[in-house]
Amino acid sequence: MDVVRAACVLIVVMLHALMVGVQRSSDGGLSTQVALAGTEWFAPVSWLIQIMPLFFIVGGFASAQHWRGVKSRGGTAAEFVRSRVRRLALPAATMILVVGSALALAGGLGVDPALLAEARLRVAQPLWFLAVYIGVTAMVPIMMRMHGLRPTVTLLGLGGGIVIVDAVRLTAELPAVGYANLVFVWLLMQQLGFLLSDGRVEVWASRRVRMGLGAGTGARRCGGVPRGMLLSIVVLGLLVVVVTRGPYSVDMLVNLNPPTAALALLGLAQFFALSAVKPRLDRWWHAADDSEHSGAVSARGAMRVRAIARAGSAVSAGSMTLYLWHMPVVLAVAAAIWAVGLPLPVPHSEAWWLTRIPWLVALALVWGGAYAMRQAMTRAWQNVVRRALTSVAARWTLPSWGWSSRGKHSPRGASADQGVRTNRGASANQGTSANQAVLYVLAAVAGVVIVLFCLGDIIPSTLVASALLTLSVWPVPRRGRAGGIVGEDRSAPGDTGDEAR
Repeated sequence: MDVVRAACVLIVVMLHALMVGVQRSSDGGLSTQVALAGTEWFAPVSWLIQIMPLFFIVGGFASAQHWRGVKSRGGTAAEFVRSRVRRLALPAATMILVVGSALALAGGLGVDPALLAEARLRVAQPLWFLAVYIGVTAMVPIMMRMHGLRPTVTLLGLGGGIVIVDAVRLTAELPAVGYANLVFVWLLMQQLGFLLSDGRVEVWASRRVRMGLGAGTGARRCGGVPRGMLLSIVVLGLLVVVVTRGPYSVDMLVNLNPPTAALALLGLAQFFALSAVKPRLDRWWHAADDSEHSGAVSARGAMRVRAIARAGSAVSAGSMTLYLWHMPVVLAVAAAIWAVGLPLPVPHSEAWWLTRIPWLVALALVWGGAYAMRQAMTRAWQNVVRRALTSVAARWTLPSWGWSSRGKHSPRGASADQGVRTNRGASANQGTSANQAVLYVLAAVAGVVIVLFCLGDIIPSTLVASALLTLSVWPVPRRGRAGGIVGEDRSAPGDTGDEAR
Protein backbone atom coordinates (compact mmCIF):
# COMPACT_ATOMS: atom_id res chain seq x y z
CA MET A 1 0.00 0.00 0.00
CA ASP A 2 3.00 2.31 0.33
CA VAL A 3 3.19 2.65 -3.44
CA VAL A 4 -0.52 3.52 -3.69
CA ARG A 5 -0.27 6.13 -0.94
CA ALA A 6 2.88 7.60 -2.52
CA ALA A 7 1.08 7.87 -5.87
CA CYS A 8 -1.87 9.63 -4.19
CA VAL A 9 0.37 12.21 -2.51
CA LEU A 10 2.37 12.88 -5.67
CA ILE A 11 -0.81 13.40 -7.72
CA VAL A 12 -2.13 15.91 -5.17
CA VAL A 13 1.17 17.78 -5.04
CA MET A 14 1.50 17.93 -8.83
CA LEU A 15 -2.10 19.11 -9.19
CA HIS A 16 -1.65 21.90 -6.66
CA ALA A 17 1.64 22.94 -8.27
CA LEU A 18 -0.01 23.15 -11.70
CA MET A 19 -2.98 25.10 -10.35
CA VAL A 20 -0.78 27.93 -9.09
CA GLY A 21 -0.86 30.57 -11.83
CA VAL A 22 1.61 33.41 -11.27
CA GLN A 23 2.52 36.21 -13.64
CA ARG A 24 3.94 39.71 -13.63
CA SER A 25 1.37 42.44 -13.24
CA SER A 26 1.36 45.61 -15.33
CA ASP A 27 3.27 47.49 -12.63
CA GLY A 28 5.96 44.80 -12.41
CA GLY A 29 4.54 43.17 -9.31
CA LEU A 30 3.40 39.59 -8.82
CA SER A 31 -0.20 38.53 -9.42
CA THR A 32 -1.75 35.11 -8.86
CA GLN A 33 -4.72 33.13 -10.10
CA VAL A 34 -6.06 29.58 -9.97
CA ALA A 35 -4.94 27.83 -13.14
CA LEU A 36 -6.64 24.85 -14.85
CA ALA A 37 -9.95 25.11 -12.95
CA GLY A 38 -12.83 26.15 -15.17
CA THR A 39 -11.33 24.89 -18.41
CA GLU A 40 -13.57 22.64 -20.53
CA TRP A 41 -11.36 19.57 -20.30
CA PHE A 42 -10.66 19.78 -16.56
CA ALA A 43 -13.97 18.32 -15.31
CA PRO A 44 -13.56 14.87 -16.92
CA VAL A 45 -9.87 14.79 -15.98
CA SER A 46 -10.85 15.46 -12.37
CA TRP A 47 -12.28 11.93 -12.22
CA LEU A 48 -8.73 10.62 -12.58
CA ILE A 49 -6.89 13.09 -10.37
CA GLN A 50 -9.40 13.29 -7.50
CA ILE A 51 -7.71 10.70 -5.31
CA MET A 52 -8.56 11.98 -1.83
CA PRO A 53 -11.09 9.15 -1.33
CA LEU A 54 -8.41 6.62 -2.26
CA PHE A 55 -5.98 8.23 0.19
CA PHE A 56 -8.48 7.81 3.04
CA ILE A 57 -9.09 4.20 1.99
CA VAL A 58 -5.37 3.46 2.13
CA GLY A 59 -5.19 5.35 5.42
CA GLY A 60 -7.96 3.17 6.81
CA PHE A 61 -6.08 0.06 5.68
CA ALA A 62 -2.94 1.24 7.51
CA SER A 63 -4.83 2.39 10.61
CA ALA A 64 -6.56 -0.97 10.94
CA GLN A 65 -3.22 -2.77 10.87
CA HIS A 66 -1.71 -0.31 13.33
CA TRP A 67 -4.65 -0.60 15.74
CA ARG A 68 -4.48 -4.39 15.66
CA GLY A 69 -0.77 -4.17 16.43
CA VAL A 70 -1.39 -1.82 19.36
CA LYS A 71 -4.04 -4.16 20.77
CA SER A 72 -1.79 -7.20 20.38
CA ARG A 73 0.84 -5.44 22.51
CA GLY A 74 -1.69 -4.67 25.21
CA GLY A 75 -2.11 -1.02 24.26
CA THR A 76 -5.23 1.06 24.70
CA ALA A 77 -7.33 3.19 22.38
CA ALA A 78 -6.06 6.35 24.08
CA GLU A 79 -2.46 5.34 23.42
CA PHE A 80 -3.27 4.64 19.78
CA VAL A 81 -4.93 8.04 19.34
CA ARG A 82 -2.05 9.75 21.11
CA SER A 83 0.53 8.21 18.77
CA ARG A 84 -1.46 9.09 15.65
CA VAL A 85 -2.07 12.71 16.68
CA ARG A 86 1.59 13.08 17.57
CA ARG A 87 2.77 11.94 14.15
CA LEU A 88 0.40 14.31 12.38
CA ALA A 89 0.51 17.41 14.57
CA LEU A 90 4.22 18.00 15.10
CA PRO A 91 5.09 18.49 11.39
CA ALA A 92 2.08 20.80 11.10
CA ALA A 93 3.13 22.88 14.11
CA THR A 94 6.60 23.28 12.65
CA MET A 95 5.31 24.32 9.22
CA ILE A 96 2.78 26.80 10.60
CA LEU A 97 5.35 28.45 12.87
CA VAL A 98 8.02 28.70 10.17
CA VAL A 99 5.71 29.90 7.38
CA GLY A 100 3.80 32.26 9.67
CA SER A 101 7.06 33.80 10.84
CA ALA A 102 8.28 34.17 7.26
CA LEU A 103 5.06 35.89 6.18
CA ALA A 104 5.15 38.20 9.19
CA LEU A 105 8.75 39.12 8.36
CA ALA A 106 7.80 39.76 4.73
CA GLY A 107 5.00 42.02 5.89
CA GLY A 108 7.42 43.94 8.05
CA LEU A 109 9.69 44.43 5.05
CA GLY A 110 6.89 46.08 3.09
CA VAL A 111 5.58 43.26 0.89
CA ASP A 112 2.08 43.95 -0.49
CA PRO A 113 -0.45 42.87 2.19
CA ALA A 114 -2.85 41.57 -0.49
CA LEU A 115 -0.11 39.32 -1.87
CA LEU A 116 0.73 38.05 1.61
CA ALA A 117 -2.95 37.33 2.27
CA GLU A 118 -3.13 35.34 -0.97
CA ALA A 119 0.01 33.41 -0.05
CA ARG A 120 -1.36 32.62 3.38
CA LEU A 121 -4.65 31.44 1.93
CA ARG A 122 -2.87 29.14 -0.52
CA VAL A 123 -0.72 27.64 2.24
CA ALA A 124 -3.68 27.17 4.60
CA GLN A 125 -6.17 25.65 2.14
CA PRO A 126 -4.63 22.14 2.01
CA LEU A 127 -4.71 21.94 5.81
CA TRP A 128 -8.41 21.01 5.80
CA PHE A 129 -7.19 17.49 5.11
CA LEU A 130 -5.08 17.44 8.26
CA ALA A 131 -7.96 18.46 10.54
CA VAL A 132 -10.29 15.87 9.01
CA TYR A 133 -7.64 13.14 9.00
CA ILE A 134 -6.84 13.70 12.68
CA GLY A 135 -10.54 13.51 13.56
CA VAL A 136 -11.20 10.42 11.46
CA THR A 137 -8.09 8.68 12.77
CA ALA A 138 -9.14 9.39 16.35
CA MET A 139 -12.32 7.41 15.61
CA VAL A 140 -10.42 4.29 14.49
CA PRO A 141 -10.82 2.25 17.72
CA ILE A 142 -14.58 2.90 17.83
CA MET A 143 -15.11 2.37 14.11
CA MET A 144 -12.99 -0.80 14.13
CA ARG A 145 -15.22 -2.19 16.86
CA MET A 146 -18.31 -1.38 14.81
CA HIS A 147 -16.62 -2.91 11.77
CA GLY A 148 -15.91 -6.10 13.67
CA LEU A 149 -19.50 -6.40 14.88
CA ARG A 150 -21.53 -5.25 11.84
CA PRO A 151 -19.37 -4.27 8.85
CA THR A 152 -22.18 -4.07 6.31
CA VAL A 153 -24.56 -2.23 8.64
CA THR A 154 -21.83 0.29 9.45
CA LEU A 155 -21.12 0.94 5.78
CA LEU A 156 -24.81 1.31 4.97
CA GLY A 157 -25.33 3.63 7.94
CA LEU A 158 -22.54 5.96 6.83
CA GLY A 159 -23.78 5.85 3.24
CA GLY A 160 -27.30 6.68 4.39
CA GLY A 161 -25.94 9.60 6.40
CA ILE A 162 -24.30 10.98 3.25
CA VAL A 163 -27.54 10.80 1.29
CA ILE A 164 -29.56 12.43 4.09
CA VAL A 165 -27.09 15.31 4.46
CA ASP A 166 -27.11 15.95 0.71
CA ALA A 167 -30.90 15.79 0.60
CA VAL A 168 -31.25 18.36 3.40
CA ARG A 169 -28.59 20.60 1.88
CA LEU A 170 -30.19 20.61 -1.55
CA THR A 171 -33.88 20.71 -0.63
CA ALA A 172 -33.64 23.19 2.25
CA GLU A 173 -30.96 25.23 0.47
CA LEU A 174 -28.68 25.14 3.51
CA PRO A 175 -25.13 24.92 2.12
CA ALA A 176 -23.53 24.74 5.57
CA VAL A 177 -25.33 21.45 6.28
CA GLY A 178 -23.21 19.82 3.59
CA TYR A 179 -20.13 20.03 5.79
CA ALA A 180 -21.59 17.30 7.99
CA ASN A 181 -20.41 15.00 5.21
CA LEU A 182 -16.85 15.73 6.28
CA VAL A 183 -17.69 13.12 8.90
CA PHE A 184 -19.81 10.66 6.91
CA VAL A 185 -17.87 10.59 3.63
CA TRP A 186 -14.39 10.27 5.11
CA LEU A 187 -15.45 7.78 7.77
CA LEU A 188 -17.01 5.71 4.99
CA MET A 189 -13.75 5.77 3.03
CA GLN A 190 -11.86 4.72 6.15
CA GLN A 191 -14.30 1.85 6.74
CA LEU A 192 -13.65 0.63 3.21
CA GLY A 193 -9.96 0.57 4.12
CA PHE A 194 -10.82 -1.60 7.14
CA LEU A 195 -12.66 -3.99 4.84
CA LEU A 196 -9.65 -4.14 2.54
CA SER A 197 -7.32 -4.86 5.46
CA ASP A 198 -9.45 -7.86 6.48
CA GLY A 199 -8.56 -9.62 3.24
CA ARG A 200 -12.21 -10.61 2.90
CA VAL A 201 -13.31 -8.22 0.18
CA GLU A 202 -13.84 -11.09 -2.26
CA VAL A 203 -16.16 -12.93 0.13
CA TRP A 204 -18.02 -9.77 1.18
CA ALA A 205 -18.40 -8.48 -2.38
CA SER A 206 -19.46 -11.80 -3.88
CA ARG A 207 -22.53 -11.97 -1.63
CA ARG A 208 -23.55 -8.41 -2.51
CA VAL A 209 -22.90 -8.96 -6.20
CA ARG A 210 -25.10 -12.04 -6.24
CA MET A 211 -27.87 -10.14 -4.51
CA GLY A 212 -27.55 -7.01 -6.64
CA LEU A 213 -26.40 -8.19 -10.06
CA GLY A 214 -27.50 -11.78 -10.22
CA ALA A 215 -25.97 -15.13 -9.33
CA GLY A 216 -23.91 -15.37 -12.50
CA THR A 217 -21.74 -12.44 -11.50
CA GLY A 218 -20.59 -14.03 -8.27
CA ALA A 219 -17.60 -15.68 -9.91
CA ARG A 220 -14.12 -14.40 -9.13
CA ARG A 221 -13.82 -13.20 -12.72
CA CYS A 222 -16.50 -12.31 -15.23
CA GLY A 223 -15.51 -12.57 -18.88
CA GLY A 224 -11.86 -12.29 -17.90
CA VAL A 225 -12.48 -9.12 -15.85
CA PRO A 226 -11.82 -9.33 -12.08
CA ARG A 227 -14.99 -8.93 -10.07
CA GLY A 228 -13.63 -5.88 -8.26
CA MET A 229 -12.95 -4.13 -11.55
CA LEU A 230 -16.42 -5.04 -12.79
CA LEU A 231 -17.96 -3.52 -9.68
CA SER A 232 -15.82 -0.42 -10.14
CA ILE A 233 -17.15 -0.02 -13.68
CA VAL A 234 -20.74 -0.46 -12.47
CA VAL A 235 -20.28 2.21 -9.77
CA LEU A 236 -18.68 4.58 -12.28
CA GLY A 237 -21.69 4.06 -14.54
CA LEU A 238 -23.97 4.98 -11.65
CA LEU A 239 -21.82 8.04 -10.99
CA VAL A 240 -22.21 9.15 -14.61
CA VAL A 241 -25.99 8.99 -14.19
CA VAL A 242 -25.84 10.89 -10.89
CA VAL A 243 -23.78 13.80 -12.24
CA THR A 244 -25.61 14.08 -15.57
CA ARG A 245 -29.17 13.61 -14.29
CA GLY A 246 -28.78 14.71 -10.69
CA PRO A 247 -27.80 17.88 -8.83
CA TYR A 248 -24.07 17.18 -8.67
CA SER A 249 -21.20 18.76 -10.58
CA VAL A 250 -19.24 16.75 -13.13
CA ASP A 251 -16.09 18.32 -11.64
CA MET A 252 -14.95 16.09 -8.79
CA LEU A 253 -12.96 18.91 -7.21
CA VAL A 254 -16.24 20.80 -6.80
CA ASN A 255 -17.72 17.73 -5.11
CA LEU A 256 -14.88 17.86 -2.59
CA ASN A 257 -16.07 21.04 -0.86
CA PRO A 258 -18.28 20.00 0.76
CA PRO A 259 -18.00 16.24 0.19
CA THR A 260 -21.02 14.82 -1.60
CA ALA A 261 -22.58 11.48 -2.47
CA ALA A 262 -20.97 11.82 -5.91
CA LEU A 263 -17.53 11.90 -4.30
CA ALA A 264 -18.47 8.89 -2.16
CA LEU A 265 -19.41 6.96 -5.31
CA LEU A 266 -16.06 7.85 -6.86
CA GLY A 267 -14.37 6.57 -3.71
CA LEU A 268 -16.38 3.34 -3.88
CA ALA A 269 -15.26 2.84 -7.48
CA GLN A 270 -11.65 3.44 -6.42
CA PHE A 271 -12.06 0.93 -3.60
CA PHE A 272 -13.29 -1.83 -5.90
CA ALA A 273 -10.55 -1.08 -8.42
CA LEU A 274 -7.91 -1.24 -5.68
CA SER A 275 -9.34 -4.50 -4.36
CA ALA A 276 -9.02 -5.92 -7.88
CA VAL A 277 -5.36 -4.95 -8.37
CA LYS A 278 -4.13 -5.50 -4.80
CA PRO A 279 -3.68 -9.29 -5.14
CA ARG A 280 -1.50 -8.78 -8.20
CA LEU A 281 0.52 -6.08 -6.44
CA ASP A 282 1.01 -8.39 -3.47
CA ARG A 283 2.18 -11.20 -5.74
CA TRP A 284 4.71 -8.89 -7.39
CA TRP A 285 6.19 -7.82 -4.05
CA HIS A 286 6.31 -11.39 -2.73
CA ALA A 287 7.80 -12.72 -5.96
CA ALA A 288 10.50 -10.06 -5.83
CA ASP A 289 11.28 -10.92 -2.21
CA ASP A 290 11.48 -14.65 -2.97
CA SER A 291 13.08 -14.40 -6.41
CA GLU A 292 16.49 -15.62 -5.29
CA HIS A 293 14.97 -18.89 -4.12
CA SER A 294 11.91 -19.42 -6.28
CA GLY A 295 12.96 -17.94 -9.61
CA ALA A 296 9.41 -16.63 -9.97
CA VAL A 297 10.62 -13.51 -11.72
CA SER A 298 13.85 -12.56 -13.44
CA ALA A 299 16.61 -10.87 -11.47
CA ARG A 300 16.12 -7.68 -13.45
CA GLY A 301 12.37 -7.76 -12.86
CA ALA A 302 12.91 -8.31 -9.15
CA MET A 303 15.27 -5.34 -9.01
CA ARG A 304 12.69 -3.13 -10.71
CA VAL A 305 9.98 -4.20 -8.29
CA ARG A 306 12.26 -3.61 -5.31
CA ALA A 307 13.21 -0.19 -6.65
CA ILE A 308 9.54 0.76 -7.02
CA ALA A 309 8.81 -0.55 -3.52
CA ARG A 310 11.72 1.39 -2.01
CA ALA A 311 10.68 4.58 -3.81
CA GLY A 312 7.08 4.12 -2.69
CA SER A 313 8.15 3.52 0.90
CA ALA A 314 10.39 6.59 0.87
CA VAL A 315 7.65 8.87 -0.47
CA SER A 316 5.05 7.31 1.83
CA ALA A 317 7.30 7.78 4.87
CA GLY A 318 7.59 11.47 4.05
CA SER A 319 4.03 11.88 2.82
CA MET A 320 2.83 14.21 5.58
CA THR A 321 5.92 16.41 5.33
CA LEU A 322 5.56 16.55 1.55
CA TYR A 323 1.87 17.41 1.79
CA LEU A 324 2.34 20.11 4.41
CA TRP A 325 5.30 21.79 2.77
CA HIS A 326 4.51 21.53 -0.93
CA MET A 327 2.56 24.80 -1.13
CA PRO A 328 5.16 26.85 0.79
CA VAL A 329 7.81 25.47 -1.59
CA VAL A 330 5.67 26.27 -4.66
CA LEU A 331 5.11 29.85 -3.51
CA ALA A 332 8.75 30.32 -2.52
CA VAL A 333 9.99 29.13 -5.93
CA ALA A 334 7.47 31.38 -7.72
CA ALA A 335 8.60 34.36 -5.64
CA ALA A 336 12.26 33.56 -6.37
CA ILE A 337 11.60 33.38 -10.13
CA TRP A 338 9.85 36.75 -9.97
CA ALA A 339 12.59 38.30 -7.82
CA VAL A 340 15.46 37.35 -10.17
CA GLY A 341 13.56 38.55 -13.23
CA LEU A 342 12.95 35.23 -14.98
CA PRO A 343 9.89 35.05 -17.27
CA LEU A 344 6.51 34.12 -15.82
CA PRO A 345 4.23 33.17 -18.74
CA VAL A 346 0.53 33.93 -18.65
CA PRO A 347 -1.36 30.85 -17.37
CA HIS A 348 -2.76 28.58 -20.10
CA SER A 349 -0.61 30.21 -22.79
CA GLU A 350 1.59 28.07 -25.02
CA ALA A 351 4.70 29.28 -23.20
CA TRP A 352 3.08 28.42 -19.87
CA TRP A 353 2.40 24.83 -20.93
CA LEU A 354 5.93 24.43 -22.32
CA THR A 355 7.41 25.47 -19.00
CA ARG A 356 5.31 23.17 -16.81
CA ILE A 357 7.77 20.26 -16.85
CA PRO A 358 10.76 22.49 -15.94
CA TRP A 359 8.53 24.05 -13.28
CA LEU A 360 7.73 20.66 -11.73
CA VAL A 361 11.39 19.57 -11.94
CA ALA A 362 12.50 22.76 -10.19
CA LEU A 363 9.96 22.20 -7.43
CA ALA A 364 11.08 18.59 -6.99
CA LEU A 365 14.73 19.61 -6.70
CA VAL A 366 14.00 22.36 -4.18
CA TRP A 367 11.74 20.16 -2.10
CA GLY A 368 14.20 17.25 -2.23
CA GLY A 369 17.05 19.46 -1.07
CA ALA A 370 14.95 20.97 1.69
CA TYR A 371 13.81 17.52 2.83
CA ALA A 372 17.39 16.24 2.95
CA MET A 373 18.41 19.22 5.08
CA ARG A 374 15.42 18.67 7.32
CA GLN A 375 16.33 15.03 7.84
CA ALA A 376 19.88 15.99 8.77
CA MET A 377 18.69 18.54 11.33
CA THR A 378 15.53 16.85 12.61
CA ARG A 379 16.98 14.35 15.07
CA ALA A 380 19.03 16.88 17.02
CA TRP A 381 16.17 19.41 17.00
CA GLN A 382 13.64 16.83 18.15
CA ASN A 383 15.90 15.79 21.03
CA VAL A 384 16.17 19.40 22.19
CA VAL A 385 12.41 20.01 21.93
CA ARG A 386 11.54 16.66 23.50
CA ARG A 387 13.75 17.19 26.53
CA ALA A 388 12.56 20.76 27.00
CA LEU A 389 8.88 19.81 26.79
CA THR A 390 9.35 16.80 29.07
CA SER A 391 11.14 18.92 31.67
CA VAL A 392 8.36 21.51 31.69
CA ALA A 393 5.60 18.90 31.50
CA ALA A 394 7.04 17.07 34.51
CA ARG A 395 6.35 20.14 36.65
CA TRP A 396 2.99 21.53 35.64
CA THR A 397 1.30 19.75 32.76
CA LEU A 398 -1.30 17.02 32.62
CA PRO A 399 -0.05 14.66 35.35
CA SER A 400 -0.18 17.53 37.86
CA TRP A 401 -3.91 17.80 37.21
CA GLY A 402 -4.40 14.46 38.97
CA TRP A 403 -4.62 12.14 35.95
CA SER A 404 -2.90 8.82 36.39
CA SER A 405 -1.34 7.00 33.48
CA ARG A 406 -4.34 4.72 33.13
CA GLY A 407 -6.95 7.49 33.05
CA LYS A 408 -8.15 7.36 36.67
CA HIS A 409 -7.74 10.21 39.14
CA SER A 410 -4.90 9.53 41.55
CA PRO A 411 -2.49 11.48 43.73
CA ARG A 412 0.84 12.63 42.35
CA GLY A 413 2.70 9.89 44.16
CA ALA A 414 0.48 7.08 42.94
CA SER A 415 2.03 3.66 43.09
CA ALA A 416 3.16 1.91 39.98
CA ASP A 417 0.93 -0.96 41.08
CA GLN A 418 -2.03 1.29 40.23
CA GLY A 419 -1.22 1.10 36.55
CA VAL A 420 1.67 3.53 36.08
CA ARG A 421 4.14 2.15 33.58
CA THR A 422 7.69 2.32 34.90
CA ASN A 423 9.77 0.48 32.32
CA ARG A 424 12.23 2.91 30.83
CA GLY A 425 11.99 1.57 27.31
CA ALA A 426 8.23 1.91 27.00
CA SER A 427 6.75 4.41 24.61
CA ALA A 428 5.56 7.66 26.09
CA ASN A 429 2.22 6.99 24.46
CA GLN A 430 1.73 4.33 27.12
CA GLY A 431 -0.06 5.84 30.04
CA THR A 432 -2.19 8.21 28.00
CA SER A 433 -5.66 8.51 29.51
CA ALA A 434 -8.87 8.81 27.55
CA ASN A 435 -9.30 12.39 28.77
CA GLN A 436 -5.82 13.31 27.59
CA ALA A 437 -6.38 11.69 24.20
CA VAL A 438 -9.54 13.74 23.68
CA LEU A 439 -7.67 16.89 24.70
CA TYR A 440 -4.88 16.17 22.22
CA VAL A 441 -7.32 15.63 19.36
CA LEU A 442 -9.29 18.79 20.14
CA ALA A 443 -6.11 20.87 20.47
CA ALA A 444 -4.73 19.63 17.15
CA VAL A 445 -7.99 20.18 15.25
CA ALA A 446 -8.47 23.62 16.83
CA GLY A 447 -4.96 24.64 15.82
CA VAL A 448 -5.61 23.75 12.20
CA VAL A 449 -9.04 25.42 12.20
CA ILE A 450 -7.51 28.66 13.44
CA VAL A 451 -5.07 28.65 10.54
CA LEU A 452 -7.89 27.93 8.08
CA PHE A 453 -10.38 30.55 9.23
CA CYS A 454 -8.50 33.24 11.15
CA LEU A 455 -6.95 35.01 8.18
CA GLY A 456 -6.50 38.38 9.84
CA ASP A 457 -3.32 39.33 11.66
CA ILE A 458 -0.67 36.71 10.91
CA ILE A 459 1.30 36.81 14.15
CA PRO A 460 -1.48 36.10 16.72
CA SER A 461 -3.10 33.30 14.72
CA THR A 462 0.29 31.70 14.01
CA LEU A 463 1.26 31.74 17.68
CA VAL A 464 -2.10 30.42 18.89
CA ALA A 465 -2.25 27.67 16.25
CA SER A 466 1.34 26.61 16.92
CA ALA A 467 0.69 26.55 20.67
CA LEU A 468 -2.39 24.35 20.27
CA LEU A 469 -0.60 21.93 17.96
CA THR A 470 2.34 21.83 20.37
CA LEU A 471 -0.08 21.01 23.19
CA SER A 472 -1.34 18.08 21.11
CA VAL A 473 2.18 16.56 21.11
CA TRP A 474 2.92 17.45 24.74
CA PRO A 475 4.87 14.69 26.51
CA VAL A 476 3.21 12.50 29.12
CA PRO A 477 6.02 11.81 31.60
CA ARG A 478 5.65 8.58 33.52
CA ARG A 479 6.19 8.46 37.26
CA GLY A 480 7.58 5.70 39.39
CA ARG A 481 6.55 4.65 42.87
CA ALA A 482 8.05 7.78 44.41
CA GLY A 483 6.48 10.03 41.81
CA GLY A 484 9.70 10.66 39.90
CA ILE A 485 10.06 10.73 36.13
CA VAL A 486 11.16 7.32 34.88
CA GLY A 487 11.02 7.79 31.14
CA GLU A 488 10.24 10.10 28.26
CA ASP A 489 9.01 9.81 24.71
CA ARG A 490 11.75 8.46 22.48
CA SER A 491 9.60 7.73 19.47
CA ALA A 492 10.52 10.02 16.60
CA PRO A 493 7.51 12.06 15.54
CA GLY A 494 7.11 12.66 11.88
CA ASP A 495 4.88 11.42 9.12
CA THR A 496 2.07 8.92 9.01
CA GLY A 497 4.62 6.16 9.28
CA ASP A 498 2.25 3.21 8.90
CA GLU A 499 3.71 -0.03 7.75
CA ALA A 500 0.91 -0.59 5.31
CA ARG A 501 2.12 -2.84 2.59
